[in-house]
Amino acid sequence: MRKTLTLVAAAVLVATPTWAAEKTGFYVGGDVGQSNFNVSQAEADNFAAIIFNRIAEGSGAQLTSLSTNLHDHGTTWSLFVGYQFLPYLAVEAGYMDLGNTTLNAAGAYAYTDASTGSVSIKPKFESKGAALSVLGMYPFMDVWNVYARLGVFFADTKLSGNVNACDITVPPSPCASAGTSTSKNTSEFLWGVGASYTWDQRVSIRLEYDGIPNVGNTSNDTGTTNVGRITLGALYRF
Repeated sequence: MRKTLTLVAAAVLVATPTWAAEKTGFYVGGDVGQSNFNVSQAEADNFAAIIFNRIAEGSGAQLTSLSTNLHDHGTTWSLFVGYQFLPYLAVEAGYMDLGNTTLNAAGAYAYTDASTGSVSIKPKFESKGAALSVLGMYPFMDVWNVYARLGVFFADTKLSGNVNACDITVPPSPCASAGTSTSKNTSEFLWGVGASYTWDQRVSIRLEYDGIPNVGNTSNDTGTTNVGRITLGALYRF
């Protein structure tokens, strides 16, 4: 019995440094989940105005703001590479796609003129880009880890929309689809909280929530688009 206990204790002492070593170094991973868009009324109005001015400018049409769907969901994903300096500290860099949302249906805008009446404009908003962040971690129970993330999202935000050019009374008026798009590059604050489960010394599974308070502001700071993302991911440690 004493010999058995001695062997077990020796195995634990030998294994512990190996386990700690696996907790440091490089890792790669990815995640996928749902993004939640929360668009302020000022920002939504500006979205529609940009599309309207580029498509219907000079037509004599007037833009009318209708009831707007300020909340929508999209599909988000990211790929990342990280380096863990200590069990409590890591840095990550990666590429993040927030997905897209379209202000449509009950959230449509419209322009009106004497000949066509009301025509819907449906602006589409999407954002993607690089992300760089620092993670503070608290490991417990050997296999669980909770963490917080602070970083920067380098957003490439695109706003697009289209209507039927037949509905725009600008002679000559070709009967074809008309559309436009505009993009903006900004640096936005990124934060997140999550928990991970260590499947083995190489593979961990994550559940995380991230928030980006102001993505691609297009209305000169009078409106915002806040995006939250909840994701399930995995990482592999080298």
